[in-house]
Parts: sequence; structure tokens; C-alpha cells
Amino acid sequence: MAYEPDEPVLRGLDLEVAGGELTAVLGASGAGKTTLLRIIAGFLTPTGGTVTVNGRTVSAPGVRVPPEKRGIGIVGQEGALFPHLSVERNIAFGLSRVKRVDRRARIEESLALVGLDGFGGRMPYELTGGQRQRVALARVLVPHPALVLLDEPFETVDSALRVGLRNDIRRALAAMGSTAILVTHDWREAHSVGDRVAVLRDGRVVRQGTPERVHRRPPGGVGERRHDRPGAAAGHGAGHGAGGGGQLAQYSASRPAAR
Repeated sequence: MAYEPDEPVLRGLDLEVAGGELTAVLGASGAGKTTLLRIIAGFLTPTGGTVTVNGRTVSAPGVRVPPEKRGIGIVGQEGALFPHLSVERNIAFGLSRVKRVDRRARIEESLALVGLDGFGGRMPYELTGGQRQRVALARVLVPHPALVLLDEPFETVDSALRVGLRNDIRRALAAMGSTAILVTHDWREAHSVGDRVAVLRDGRVVRQGTPERVHRRPPGGVGERRHDRPGAAAGHGAGHGAGGGGQLAQYSASRPAAR
């Protein structure tokens, strides 16, 4: 998705996430955060580079695995629940390949993980915004995906509830041993949720490491805006894969082909 016909959105971007970890990708609007997630998920086709999930290449020159076969779950800003289905049936939607006899236990397990025991019979309109996001995460986790993508999932939640929600979601992901990528423009959010933080600027990862390491490094000539607080750093390489066993996401490309 280029903003102008020949302007790159992602430029030689390298991102590696270890299995079982959550990496927070931090960047301002227009930095390429959502484009990165869409490429990993398979909704956009890049003009070059490689994406590997759990040791399996899902995108490369001449290779494109469809989104539904990548083993990736996505939680967006709105949760996108089916309004006519109960909480239980929303979650069951991700279990079409699971034996019916096993579905109940999986649904109850996922609801317990996100702190919504006993909510299975409720309808989406009976839930708060934070509860809807928890249901969306439960629906993503119930089929045990290789990778979870979180596209600013706390953005529409009331600020008074945001801290508790992100802590609960962090615990749920850790309890499942899930590998995840969260994109955000909020430094505090990235620092509190991520095992590692990658700072994205102008389509490149300019700094990555533990939250403490990224935070300690002095600003590199950027402003004092919240999303720029870590500053800038040099460095992007040839790319590494994305997966649950070690490497998680590799991408290196000049610009996505889709617009």
C-alpha cells in the first residue's frame, strides 16, 4: 500500500520474533505498522522479501500461502464480533476443524484465559468494549494459532480500562505460550506489554531489543513525541523469518505490490 505511486511503505524491513514472545512494534501513523501486519497475514502481497511462520515460508518470490492457511490469528481495534451470535458461538467459529465433542472444553478454556468465565451465553451488545476485545482474543486463541497479530487492540477501549485489559491479554498470551506481534503508537503500551520492542520509522526497524534496552538508548535526533521517545538507531539487515520455534517474522522489500 503505497501512499504515492512509487513511494515505498516498507524498505528493507527486518523483524525477528522468538517463539513464545510478544514483540511490540512501535511507530507513528504512516510508519508502516498495519502494512507490516497485513503482509505477514497474507492480505497484501509484497514485491520482495520473505515471511516465515513457525519455520514455514508463507511469502517469498514465487511463494504465497493464502491467509487462511498460514495459522495466524488477528485481533483488530474493534474486535469484529458477529453481532447476531452469542459469545460462545463467536468463539466456536474458529473451531470448525475441531471435533464437536472437544469444542466445549476449548471454548471454556479460552474464556477462562481472558477472564470471562460464564459469559458464553451473552450477546456482543451486552458487553463493554473491553469485554468485546477479550472475546475477540479468545476467538483467536482457541484454535491455537502459530502467530497472533494485534493491531492496536486497545485503541477504542476507555483509558480507565486500558491498563487492566492489556495486562490480562498479556497474561492470556503467556499462558498459551503464544507468539505475538502488537503494533502501537503508544510507548508506554509497548514498554508494558512487549518482551521486546521494535521501533518502526519510515518503513524500517531503526531499533529493537528489550524494552529496557530500547528505552535506555539516547534519542537519535528525533522529537520528543510520545511515539518517538526511544529515538532512532541505525541498522537493518537481510531479514529473518517469523515463527513459533525461534524466528518469527522476516520481511525485506522495497514496496508492497498491493495498493
